[in-house]
Amino acid sequence: MSNFTQWFTGTDTDSALPFPDGIGVLAEHFYLGRLGGETTANSYGFDIKAAKAATKTFGYWDLAGAQYPGAHSDAATWGREQAHAATAAAEVAQFVTGQTIFLDIEPSNGGWTAAPTVDNVQVLEGALAAVVSAGWTPGIYVSADIWAALFGVDYRLKTPFVLWVAGNANQSLAEAIGFWDRLPTLGGQRPMIWQYNSSGSTASPTQDRNLTPYAGWLTGRWKPTPVRVATPPRTPAEQALALLNAAAADIQQAATVLEQAVRSQP
Repeated sequence: MSNFTQWFTGTDTDSALPFPDGIGVLAEHFYLGRLGGETTANSYGFDIKAAKAATKTFGYWDLAGAQYPGAHSDAATWGREQAHAATAAAEVAQFVTGQTIFLDIEPSNGGWTAAPTVDNVQVLEGALAAVVSAGWTPGIYVSADIWAALFGVDYRLKTPFVLWVAGNANQSLAEAIGFWDRLPTLGGQRPMIWQYNSSGSTASPTQDRNLTPYAGWLTGRWKPTPVRVATPPRTPAEQALALLNAAAADIQQAATVLEQAVRSQP
């Protein structure tokens, strides 16, 4: 069972839910709404009623891969162009109050090579870096299976990001809380938000729900949580060399201080 003692829930756009009036959507702590995709902003599926009811509303953007029709020849540039469109849309979106923008990664967005490739990585790295340069915190929405297929299980991204991981298990809230510690770490980051399926209305038997033990929604900016990489133990020779290097640095610093003291003498 998880050691977390507080839990927060939210909703997001889901084609299984009625739009645009939000019937069946339960207003909760946070809402995540679609702002557009590729380089085109649009509000398809964005539930204004749910956004108004939530304490904080965040935006996400459908990110397309390098093979998308009309994509830039340079994969990294294509990623940056999409991120620029996403941040521009978030800047003017009336109901977006959170400062974290999530990049939605799904094969259905188009352009992704169905195997780990350099192009896949460059699109994503370029997009993340552009979100940061625009003053926003970058996030990624993805499932473990899709991550493994497009980037490789062990790939760690250079840019820290907020992980919103998708699951497909139909669970109650209590079951979802109990499952939290078994969520995957992807790209070198621990999950901050988990999307799972739960019982919905009669019209929509199941619907996406989102869970987090982190209060990033309060300030509107979740913080990336990197996975710590254990440092391998040093050999005796490496330990001795490290001590010698530290001693040499201390001696050099002492010599500099002494020289300054001598120069300051009348």
